[in-house]
Order: sequence, then C-alpha cells, then structure tokens
Amino acid sequence: MSDTVDLCQLTEGVLIPCMSPETWQELKVYPLLPDDVILSSYPRSGTTWMQHILRLLRNGGKDDGVNLDDAVPWLEALKAAHGKSIEIEPK
Repeated sequence: MSDTVDLCQLTEGVLIPCMSPETWQELKVYPLLPDDVILSSYPRSGTTWMQHILRLLRNGGKDDGVNLDDAVPWLEALKAAHGKSIEIEPK
C-alpha cells in the first residue's frame, strides 16, 4: 500500500495538478483580455508573494483594499469554490 496521494493527473498529454478534467477544458477556452496577466509558478515557490507584487504593480504601488483571492483569483479553484462554471467579473 502506498503512503502517497496522486495530486496530478494526465489529461490530453498534460500533467495537471489538483483540478478536474472539466475545469481543465474550461480553462482552455477561457476568454482572455489583452491586458490580462497569467501567473504560473511551481508549488510552494512564493506564488502568494508574487500575487501581492503583481497587484501592487497593477495599482501603482498602492494597496487597493480588495481581498487577495478576489483581486488575483486562482482560476483552477473558482469552480470548486463557487460550484459553477469559471467566471470572473470584472476582469
């Protein structure tokens, strides 16, 4: 018996972490705007810190007072959190 849990799965030849194949399909067709920024990092490598930095850069160095998870959402977690298709308004 293994003491490990598989946190990733192979979907269409891509190893995707911690998300369902349905969420992966939604992310593939998610409409992006020209000024959208995608933050992609290795797990446990300072992602939250980078979210703070990106938000400050976007706001001219000022804290906008918005909750970090609302200001810089984790797209792969939105469906699980809200129980519906991935939608963000405003982008």
